[in-house]
Amino acid sequence: MSRHPPAAPKADDASFCALMRAEGVTPLPPRARVELQTPKKPRLRLAPEDTAYTPENDISMENAENAENAPEQHRRADQSPRVLGDLRRGRWPVQAEIDLHGLTRDEALAALRDFLADCMTRGLRCVRVIHGKGHASPGGRAILKPMTRQWLACRPEVLAFCSAPPRDGGDGALLVLLCRLKSG
Repeated sequence: MSRHPPAAPKADDASFCALMRAEGVTPLPPRARVELQTPKKPRLRLAPEDTAYTPENDISMENAENAENAPEQHRRADQSPRVLGDLRRGRWPVQAEIDLHGLTRDEALAALRDFLADCMTRGLRCVRVIHGKGHASPGGRAILKPMTRQWLACRPEVLAFCSAPPRDGGDGALLVLLCRLKSG
């Protein structure tokens, strides 16, 4: 099953489209999806109490593999415990998702950075990050799962995250709640 919307018919498909119209076939209405564009770097202003994040504690490509102690769920210290409970119960609808399956550790980290930057620019609040469970990893040892969780726990724009419900990936995906981008 593809996660991408079907491409618009090309000029050489005109005869096919004409034949379908002649047979009374009507196209399905387009879904309300937005194609991700190259993200612009958001300007993120941190409140004075948001001092836990520094570039030094960001996960680098080199030490991302040492993320065995990554949290299963996370809530920023300045957030109420209710935020995490509301996220688990699905209070916020998922507005975008990224699937990191098949990417190397470095590719996944770069894609996740770009995805979050784009989501912040677009003002999205709740996103799903699919990292997989690690069953296909060499030796069956998950690489993307702990790296993603540890990296997200260090990000200032992430208010909270938890495992997705079983129907949406369970332990192989995260629901991530993002803060609002402050203008100015």
